[in-house]
Amino acid sequence: HNLLLEKVNSKDYQERKIMVGNPASFQGDERDIIFLSLVTAHDHPRKALTKVEYKRRFNVATSRAKDQLWLFHSVRLKDLTKNDFRYQLLDYIVNYNTIEFEQRQLIFVPNPKPRYGEEPKPPNPFRSWFEVEVYNNIINKGYKVEPAYKVAGYEIDLVVFGADGTKIAIECDGDYWHGDEQFEKDMQRQEILERAGWQFFRILYSHYINDKHQATAQLWDVLRRHSTPVETRAKKQDNTQLQDKSTQEEQIKDMGSKQSSIFKSSENEVTKIPRFFNLYQSGNYIV
Repeated sequence: HNLLLEKVNSKDYQERKIMVGNPASFQGDERDIIFLSLVTAHDHPRKALTKVEYKRRFNVATSRAKDQLWLFHSVRLKDLTKNDFRYQLLDYIVNYNTIEFEQRQLIFVPNPKPRYGEEPKPPNPFRSWFEVEVYNNIINKGYKVEPAYKVAGYEIDLVVFGADGTKIAIECDGDYWHGDEQFEKDMQRQEILERAGWQFFRILYSHYINDKHQATAQLWDVLRRHSTPVETRAKKQDNTQLQDKSTQEEQIKDMGSKQSSIFKSSENEVTKIPRFFNLYQSGNYIV
């Protein structure tokens, strides 16, 4: 804390609401960026943190950041037991790319569609097979997409959260026309959300079936500007090796956005995690 005061003048310290403390100090509070340390060395004996009280502390510590969480550690995965919450957090971060890749699932689209009779309904929460096909295209490009995303009483067909914080709404205008009144409501909803910082991209079904590449070309440009696709060839790491100081100067690697639980238990379940990760190729991880 004293070292920080030596580097940052009091005015900036107050304006940026800089705070130093333990998880309890941040209970009920948030910051744009959180710097978190595991506070354990790789060459020191330690007890596994397995009690519920430690889960609560990790829950608070990992959910205070609105934009970035930087995790500092010297301990390695092989130094920790798998039931230790420190292991679970570090393992999640080290293998984040793989987790994203493994959890992405394409949705089967029946092909060919029946010539006669009723077409099978798309799986929940999709409202049309057009949405499903666009969803699969985005997944194949390496982005994480949320279907039927609800915000402020509205529902958006597909949403991608950019690594820079941009919210990209993708509307599939549709293989079914719902009338002028519904169209007006959709436009009003779009205007409201755009004023709140959302970006909208609309894909017309008539254009899509004629030329899929042209209909989605601008969408990929938008996603590239604001997002980092998940690596499609990520391989799970069992551990991370401490490297020479020279490797610590290597370029930081962006690793995409994620919003899901760190701990799977229903009790005191983590409900927020950092939105994107940058991974050092050394022993420190920027989340």
